[in-house]
Formats: sequence, structure tokens, C-alpha cells
Amino acid sequence: MNRLIDSIKKFPLAAFPKKRVFNGEKISTATKAFWIRLWFSESERIVFIKKLAIMAKAGISINSAIKMMEKNVSRQEVKNLVAGLRLAVEQGKPLARAMKDAGVFGDLAVNVVHIGESSGSLAQNLDYLSGEMQKRRELKRSVAAALIYPVFILIATVGIVIFLSVYIFPKILPVFSGLRGDLPWSTNLLIFFAALMRDYWWLAGIIFLAAVLVWRLLIRTEKAKIFFDYWLLRLPMLGAIFKNYHMANSCRALCLLLRGGGGIVASLELAGKSSGNLAYCRAFGKSALAARSGGSIGENMAEEKIFPSLAAQIICAGEMSGSLEDSLICVSRMCEDEMNGAAKNLSAAIEPVLMVFAGLLVGFVATAIITPIYGITQLLQK
Repeated sequence: MNRLIDSIKKFPLAAFPKKRVFNGEKISTATKAFWIRLWFSESERIVFIKKLAIMAKAGISINSAIKMMEKNVSRQEVKNLVAGLRLAVEQGKPLARAMKDAGVFGDLAVNVVHIGESSGSLAQNLDYLSGEMQKRRELKRSVAAALIYPVFILIATVGIVIFLSVYIFPKILPVFSGLRGDLPWSTNLLIFFAALMRDYWWLAGIIFLAAVLVWRLLIRTEKAKIFFDYWLLRLPMLGAIFKNYHMANSCRALCLLLRGGGGIVASLELAGKSSGNLAYCRAFGKSALAARSGGSIGENMAEEKIFPSLAAQIICAGEMSGSLEDSLICVSRMCEDEMNGAAKNLSAAIEPVLMVFAGLLVGFVATAIITPIYGITQLLQK
């Protein structure tokens, strides 16, 4: 076990070359990483790992298994990527290193495969990994399903307001032109907004693109990323969903690494990184330091506000009873249930708020248009 832990620590995750091998050619990571992930989707990666696990359990060598999958791939982009993996393995590289060079698989998958290769349990680890990737995809879909309805209502409301202001309102604007001084403030505000959208629509596009660019530059800095990650966890209603999502993913990743034969310190560090949230990455890093000095993981987690107190108690009990892996699975399931419950509560709570907001916004536009028309008809009757 000590040799295995040493091999994990020596595994050069950050020391791979800056150029990746793709279908036998060297390509730039900056220009190809995004497109590679589009070519080889998450669903295809899960199927790839699952098939690799099945064939490895059947006693087929990794090189032969990759060759068989390469023949069954129809899309040329994916075939090229699988061919790159095959060439790397044929050249004597470990599968984990070939996966890292491909630029598609994350550090969690690479390390699980590396541990399996080092301990001789590659087939079992691949099976664990495919299950973990499948579960993560299901959690992502649950979070997306909870957020898609509020976002759709918000976008639809804004779209209706823009349509009324830009396309409908200008057609009746000439009627109000002679009554500008007598128009209500809501109508004048709508006239200003319509003129702004008509004459300076390009400025809105520039501001949007500039905001996206500034955001992407800021989020790459560690301070901004940490601030944003902590802010997400503090959001009303949404914070509970994100907390349980990251906690469930991290606990399952830690269990996966421990089952695969990884050391507790290295597994804690990698589990935190796999969450994708710097708040959890730091918290698991502190737990790793506590474990290195012989401290309790659960007691260290209890000191962190982002960990549920019940989860920390369950992990403490698992440490004392020698069933840490089972405790981690229990925590991940508990967090998944709480996340699903929070998602349902979010939909139930935010639906009336969004409906009221949409009604007020559309009602304001309708009032701004109808009120002057009503005033004109009153004057004509007199």
C-alpha cells in the first residue's frame, strides 16, 4: 500500500507535455481542448469507459479493447481520438497517461485508472469510474432541470417586453407624438427605451460581449473564482442545491478513490479538486492535512461551514467503525436526496414570484401603451 501511495504522489499530473497527441499529430491544447470535448461528449465518454471495463473484466488486453472500439466508432473525430489512445498505448505508455494526453478525461478519471494500473485492479476501477461518471451526469441533469424553468420564464418575459417595446409600440408612436407633454411617465419611459433599442441596439451587443470577456478574465483569477464559488453556496434556495451537489460528488469521488486502492491523503486532495468548486477544494485540502498528521477527517469537516453537520458526524462514525467507504456512500445519497428536495422546493417557491414579476413587467408595458390611447379617446368624446 505504501508503494501505491508513493506512486500516486509521483504521478506527474501537472508535468505532461504542453502538446497533446491526437491521431498521431501534436496539437495545441488551447485551440483543440474545447472542440475535443464537443466531439467526444460526456455520454460517449461514459460508454467508452463502460465498454473498456467490460472487456477488461473479460480478460481482453487494453490495447486490443481500444482497437475493437476504434473499429466500431462511426464519427471520424471520435475515431481519431480513440486512435490516438491506441497509438499511445502501443508505444508503451500507461493508459492513464494516454488519457491525460488526450485532453478529454478529467484528473479524477486519470487518477482512478492510474491507481488501477498500479494495483492490478484496472477492470474493477474502470467499472467504478463508469458508475461514478453516470451518477455525475444524472446529478447535473437534476440541477439543470431545477434551473431551466425559472430561466425560461425570465427569458420569455424579457423577450415579450422587448417585442412589445421595439415592434408593437413604434407603430402607434406617431399617434402620441403631438401629446408628448401630456403623456404619463410610464409612456415616456417606454418611448425612451424603444428609441434606445432602435438607435443603439449595437451598443447593447458590445456591452454584453465586453461583460462576458471581463467575466471570463476575472473568473480565471483565483481570488475571483473563490469569491464566486463561496457566493454560489450562500445564495438563497440555490445555495442548498449547489452545496448538496458538490458534497455528493466529492464524497462519491473519495469513496471511488479509496475503493480503487488510493491513499487517504491523496484521495482527499483529488476528491476536493474533482468537485470543481474552490471552496470544497480548500476544505478537502484541510482535511487532507488533518489526515496526514493523524487527525480525524470528520472532526475537521465539522469545523467547516460548507459541510453539513450530519455528514461530518456520519463520516466520524465511519472512521471509528472502519467503514469509511460505506459512510461516504451514505452521505452522498443523503445529499442527493436533499438536493432533489431542494430542487422541488425551488420550483414551488420561485414559480409564483416569477409569475408576479412577469405580470408586473408586462402589465407596465401594456399600461404605458393603453393609458394614452384611453386619454385620446376621452378627448375625442368631448
